[in-house]
Amino acid sequence: MKKLAICIVGPDQPGIIAKISKFFVEERANIEQVAQTSLDDLFSCTYIVSVPEDITPLRLQEKMNQTVSSLSLSVVVQPYHPSLSPVTTPSQPFVVTAWGPDKKGLVAGVTEVFAQWQVNVTNLRAVFKGGNNPDENIMLYEVEIPASIEFSLVQKALKDRAYELGIDIRLQHQDIFYHINRI
Repeated sequence: MKKLAICIVGPDQPGIIAKISKFFVEERANIEQVAQTSLDDLFSCTYIVSVPEDITPLRLQEKMNQTVSSLSLSVVVQPYHPSLSPVTTPSQPFVVTAWGPDKKGLVAGVTEVFAQWQVNVTNLRAVFKGGNNPDENIMLYEVEIPASIEFSLVQKALKDRAYELGIDIRLQHQDIFYHINRI
């Protein structure tokens, strides 16, 4: 078996995942990982699947596009080669929430701080509805902070950047965030 990465995007509607999952079964593909989200009325999904050696990325992409054409979805399939020796730096999971007036450069400004401190963003959700109501403009980052980096230094750098951007920002260990915000 070999692995393929598949990205699908288009108008959100009921039944997309069911149709794609059935397609994978029919093509003898096994879903190993999947991440799906909807933004406004836009569906977006990324799969990593394992497929028999006789299935090429181009053939699978052509067949998938035929299968989902009635749903107005676009599909991109490419080979996936996971690193044989992934770089694993001991790290801790944190959640960063930021909110404030909408303006250009917010995501770039925050993620630039992450890059400077070698903080990896593992998930990002940002909703910008415009205007000055901070409750309508929120960014939520799930990140991994290397254990070798002093948490308080990253926190200070984020606070300084938040001041420059005119937003509020909060950094919490993921365990604390989930415990406080669980339903």
